[in-house]
Amino acid sequence: CSAIDAVRLWDEIAGSKEDIESRLGKSADVLCYPFGDYNESVIHAVRSAGYNAAVTTQRGLVEPGANPYLIKRVPIKGKTKPLSFIVKVCTDYERRKEMRRALNYPHGNGIYSPIES
Repeated sequence: CSAIDAVRLWDEIAGSKEDIESRLGKSADVLCYPFGDYNESVIHAVRSAGYNAAVTTQRGLVEPGANPYLIKRVPIKGKTKPLSFIVKVCTDYERRKEMRRALNYPHGNGIYSPIES
């Protein structure tokens, strides 16, 4: 998405929102960036198209005051057991994972493979 021209970007974002809303008869308020691909132009288009929020592929918890167009995720898979689910979303587990990742990649930009568990 971040490598296309402005006209096509608008068509993809606003056009797909209109299609979804007309087919479902409900408002589409949240977008998931395809493959986690976004930049400032994409975020601006998403906001302008009327989305209230957007989800990235970046791992982590959503903190108070976070940008609603850069929502992080907590990976929950089909094999995730109920106790693991609770640990991931109700403890500092994700923050510790993020700190370990920062220590392992001190010069990184925070981008990592969404396949990472």
